[in-house]
Amino acid sequence: MAGRPVLPVNLNPRERRELERRTRSVSASVRDVERARIILLRAGGVTQEETAQKLGCSVRRVAKWVARFRRMGISGLVDKPGRGRKPGSVNRVKTVPGHKENRTDVGFGYSKRGVHGGGANSASAARKRRPRTGRVSRIMSEPISEDATDDLPNPGTLSTMRSVASAAGVSTATASRVLRGHGGVRRSLRDRVLQAATEQGYHADLHVRKLMNHLRRQRAGRLQGSICALTSPDPEMAGDRSYGNRILAGARARALELRVAWESLPFGELSEHPRRTMRMLYSRGVEGILLLPVYQKHRLPSDSAWINFSLVAATYSVAHSGLHRVVPDQFKNMQVVCRALSDRGCRRIGLVIPQGQDERVRNHFSGAFATYHIAAGHRGPPLIFARDGCTEHLRAWYERARPDAIVAESSWAAQLIASQLGLGIPGPVAFAVVAHLDPSQSRAGGIDELPEQVGAIAVNRLLRLIIHGEKGFSEHPTVTMIEGEWHDPQ
Repeated sequence: MAGRPVLPVNLNPRERRELERRTRSVSASVRDVERARIILLRAGGVTQEETAQKLGCSVRRVAKWVARFRRMGISGLVDKPGRGRKPGSVNRVKTVPGHKENRTDVGFGYSKRGVHGGGANSASAARKRRPRTGRVSRIMSEPISEDATDDLPNPGTLSTMRSVASAAGVSTATASRVLRGHGGVRRSLRDRVLQAATEQGYHADLHVRKLMNHLRRQRAGRLQGSICALTSPDPEMAGDRSYGNRILAGARARALELRVAWESLPFGELSEHPRRTMRMLYSRGVEGILLLPVYQKHRLPSDSAWINFSLVAATYSVAHSGLHRVVPDQFKNMQVVCRALSDRGCRRIGLVIPQGQDERVRNHFSGAFATYHIAAGHRGPPLIFARDGCTEHLRAWYERARPDAIVAESSWAAQLIASQLGLGIPGPVAFAVVAHLDPSQSRAGGIDELPEQVGAIAVNRLLRLIIHGEKGFSEHPTVTMIEGEWHDPQ
């Protein structure tokens, strides 16, 4: 039996601005930020269950504040006066009669003991009120001599991370990065911190370091917001073993391992409705966008539309100069392939690659191939065939060059080239794959670019940008290159 339908949440521009202001405010309380995000997520079309999962709260709490907002608007997101203890009730002062001198009790009430004259109860109460004067109280009342304090540690002389940072004139975070051997700190600051630590005799406490590492791992899932991956289907290879899907699987697994909210979106939806898609991602609490390989041209939003998101691309196919990237090291991988074929006795190695693919990876394939050809002392031009598609030109190049080994871009491309030339794998001509090798399905040797590792490291890079608050396109982007693994032919 279907339940009652959940009504949508409608926001006017003033309410949306106020709720977005609360989510960005550094002075707002945690509960006010959570309630504002609940309303924004529900207004963006997110279900109650997904909202509760993203924010780490119960569905009942989401329904409560949505219902309160529908009835009362923004003013309904504050706590109502309840029946709990009122402020000031702890320190009420009561005067107890019945003694020679009035006694003052601090608490929620007072005892009426001592009001009555005599009797066993009053005597027992008097004994209970009698102060205890034992050996411990006498020792604590004795003054401590100055000689007894010589062996006690002086807290003012202990060197801590904060004292080293204060002496060096830097923040505690900078001092921590220097003393942990972390990069990214200027040499002048590093020398200043190390000098201050030497002068103060600072030594890292291994037990404290172990505790802090444990606490950081426990806090890994407390990152507010989520990551969205922009995907595009591979027209040449479908299924979970395609290059883009392997990157997506690695990125998703890493995000779930770090307990970060994850979602994916087709590139085509962003291309068709850029403003609406960006507004939807922002209302859902997305803080980082991971750009995966695209196989056709898409119209991207303007640069100003990306200023609310941290951006990392796991590909060269998204051509923008301001993107941080995590990509395979195609130059190194090509050199590994050429060296492996040369060790197997191949002397006339040819490269067959689409010209568009080589340009997309910034000519790393042809550049590494030509560099190895020159370094090996081979005479004549490198055997490179970089035209797209034409079988006649490919056969003419093969008859003229007579290679004893052919390097292709992917396992699928190696099979196609072999069929066009009437060759087999394995056969008289060795085949190797330099990029998209599937070791479980390909009979040719080559490089596995480890797409799962590329996706996982891209998520790590994206989370670092989110933590440091780096949004939009960067003026000084970085490129992280991942070396692949060589696999022998089956």
